[in-house]
Amino acid sequence: MKNDPYAQSLGIQLTKFEAGTAEAALEVQSHMVNAYDEQN
Repeated sequence: MKNDPYAQSLGIQLTKFEAGTAEAALEVQSHMVNAYDEQN
């Protein structure tokens, strides 16, 4: 993730990385929500 410009621009952070699994986190920002201001 640290070498991926797109992931960096979204603020994605790799929080767990083990054999067979990975976990990431990001904070939803206003420019990421849809026209109805919903986050789903």
